[in-house]
Amino acid sequence: VTLAALHRGRDMDFDACMQQEFCLTCHFVQGHDFPEGVEAVIIRKDNAPKWNPAELNQVTDTMVASYFQTT
Repeated sequence: VTLAALHRGRDMDFDACMQQEFCLTCHFVQGHDFPEGVEAVIIRKDNAPKWNPAELNQVTDTMVASYFQTT
């Protein structure tokens, strides 16, 4: 998602980049991995989050694109 944001942001002005960042932040907070990471560090204190998907090669282009969809 970060790499896609950098590529997309290359041709955006500042305001558009900030709108993109806000959209991404909303998606990250509502997703699985952000609360899982917080829980692993603050609550369980095991520093072992269980990411979904677990492996980078399981991330699809569709999954990445979903972070850029506005509602």
